[in-house]
Formats: sequence, structure tokens, C-alpha cells
Amino acid sequence: MMAVLIRFYLIILCVLMLKAGIAQPAADSLAVMQRLMDAGFENLSVTIRGDTVWALAENRRYRYDPRGYAELAEAVMPLLGAHQVLGVVMLRRGVPAGQFTINRTTWDQGRRGDLPPEVFAGKIVVTTTMDKQVARLVRSRPERTSWNKIDLVVYPQVKIQLGNFDDPFKSQFNLAPSVELQFMRGMQFMAQVIVPLQNDLEPDGNTVRPGIVALSHTIRLPSDLYLMVSGGYFTRDRYGLNSEMMKAFFNGRLLFGVTAGVTGYAGLREGRWQYSEVDLVTFFGDAAYRWAKYDLTLRAGAGRFSDGGYGWRADLFRQFGEVTIGFFALESEGFLNGGFTFRVPLPPGRYSTRGAARIRPQDYFGYEYRAKGLSGAGKFFSSGTTLPELFYHIRPDFLQREMAGEFIQRYAKSEKK
Repeated sequence: MMAVLIRFYLIILCVLMLKAGIAQPAADSLAVMQRLMDAGFENLSVTIRGDTVWALAENRRYRYDPRGYAELAEAVMPLLGAHQVLGVVMLRRGVPAGQFTINRTTWDQGRRGDLPPEVFAGKIVVTTTMDKQVARLVRSRPERTSWNKIDLVVYPQVKIQLGNFDDPFKSQFNLAPSVELQFMRGMQFMAQVIVPLQNDLEPDGNTVRPGIVALSHTIRLPSDLYLMVSGGYFTRDRYGLNSEMMKAFFNGRLLFGVTAGVTGYAGLREGRWQYSEVDLVTFFGDAAYRWAKYDLTLRAGAGRFSDGGYGWRADLFRQFGEVTIGFFALESEGFLNGGFTFRVPLPPGRYSTRGAARIRPQDYFGYEYRAKGLSGAGKFFSSGTTLPELFYHIRPDFLQREMAGEFIQRYAKSEKK
């Protein structure tokens, strides 16, 4: 009897050892880190929590964020080993902007077409919040940082005025090369020079002159609250300080924002630089609601514009992938105006992230046409990229659908080869 029991336990032990021998190994965090480095992502950290491999990464490689983070997932999925879930904390200037998780089985079924696209998209869990345990990684120094690396970005500038009786069409075309440098997490310096190409719109528009020269710092506070503070020389010939605050509700479908600044005038007049004291206080508060089903956003707000006038502005715009088209109306001190806006991508779709200095064009070109273009009423100065622009393509509902589409397209292309 004893011999039978011993034989039975030996058989059980052999089976367990055999299973252990063929089980998938655990993911190697160093291998995941190296794969992400090779793929061109920056500000990287990798950790493993339970059955989830977590990566903190910033996409500075791809113009379109859904394509960039789909590329990240495709690169890491084969390295998950025995782990079932990939989690990614998406960064902006090194600051957490949201996260997504995707199960490996769901990813494989969805890209192969075994799941309807809308079901597949719904299983990619995207949130504006961040896993508390993973959040500790943000305080450590990441690998392959974008800090102290120079980005030379070339911005096209276009101004058009229609309907003036003495000249029905006036225009101005400039190139504005900009040196952009991150010193630390959330802190960026921008120095821009405006080079005129053609001008019949402004008397001093034929002169090479400074554009935005500013230092800005972005931080994330608890409860999906973001703060950006900027100081320097801004657009519309303003210099001084400006601050922005943005709060997300309902997983990013509702945004509240407040902008406040104190500036003075500094600019060219008849070939000579003139300036004033920092004495103009501006502020603007707005709310934006996104109708996820149609990628439609309604934004409305009120405050004081950069010319000192008080008023309001309302925008309605829709995203079509990388293209945005919208309409707006505004009122300032009794002056009504309106028009349309659009935003289109500029080639190429992928940038180099190697080396200490990188050259690339502006990622998206935006233009605003006003029915009454002669007036400067109801306009804002710009200190660089705004908080809503930083998070534009990583809104949870938008990112879900676009990433699912990217996975499906990539698999279809691989099957044709």
C-alpha cells in the first residue's frame, strides 16, 4: 500500500514539474525597456504588477498619438510572457496624461476580426486617472529622457484678410523656426524667430522679429487637475506671465478650464521697439463637452480678451481622425464676429528621436478665418501649446476607437505580405 502511494505522489510531482517546464516565462522588464527604446519612445519606466506589465512612455516618435501607442502595444505584446495585460501610462512632457490597459487575448482576437470593432474598442480601457501603485514610478528618473535634447520645429504662419475695399485680398506668410528644450519633467523652453516670406498686411511684417520666447511648467495635481504656468514673450506683442488650469470630469468628456495672465505690450512700431508696463490683466473661463459618438465638442466661455475687451466665445468642432473642422461665434464689447476653423496634419507622420538635436516640422497646422477680419477684438495671445492641445488626441473615447482601428489595419497589412 505504501509503495502505491509513493508511486502516485511521484507521478503527480512529475506532472507538476512538466507543467512548470512548459509554462511561459515571466516578462523581462529590461527586454520591454529595450524594445521601447528601439521603437523610439522616450521618458520610459517599466514595472510588473500582478498579471500586468506597466510601461510609462511618451510618444514623440509618431505625429498621431493613437498610431504611436498602437505601435507601442504591438512592440511589447510578444514580450508579455505569462502576463496577460499590458498597461501604459501616457506622458506629456514627462507628466502623466492618462492610461490604457488591454488584455493580450482581446488584442489578438480584435485585430484578427474575431470581435466587432466597437466591441474591440470598448475592451481597450482608457482612463484619465492613473494606477496609484504605478504612479510611484513617475517620481523616479525615467530612461531615455527627452530632457536637454533640442527640437528644432518649423512653424508655418498664414494670415489672410478678405473684403477690404481698397484691396480685396491681403496676406502674410511667415516661417517661424523654434528651438524647444525640456529641462526637466513638465518644464519646457521655447524660443522662436519669425522670418517673413510675403507680406502686404502689416506695416512691420517684413522684419525678422522674435516670436514666442517663453518658459512654461506643467504639473499634474490630484483628481485629474492640471496646471501650466508660462512666462516670457508671447504672441500679439504681449509679454508677462500666464497661467492655465484644466479639470477633467466623466473620464475626460467634460473639461473645465481657467486662463489668467498679466501682460504688457512689446513690439515693433515703424521699425522701432516699443513697450509698456505689465498692467493688463486677462482671464477666461470655459467648459467643453465632448459628444463621444460623433467626436463632436461644444466649448463655451467668457472673460477678458488680450485687447482688454470683455466678452464671450462659443466653438463647435468635430474630429475626423487627424483633421478637425469647426465653427465659432464671439462677442467683445458689443462687437460680434464669427467664422470657421480647421486643423490638418503636416507630413511626415513619424519623426526621429535619436541624437541631441532633432529637426521636424510642426505636427498640425491650424487656421482660423474670421468674417470680420479687420478687428482685433475677441482674440487671445498664445504662450505656446495650451493644456487642451497637449491632450487633444488622447481623449479616452477617441483613443479607444482609433487604436482599435490601428490594430486592425496593421494586422490586415501584415496578412497581405
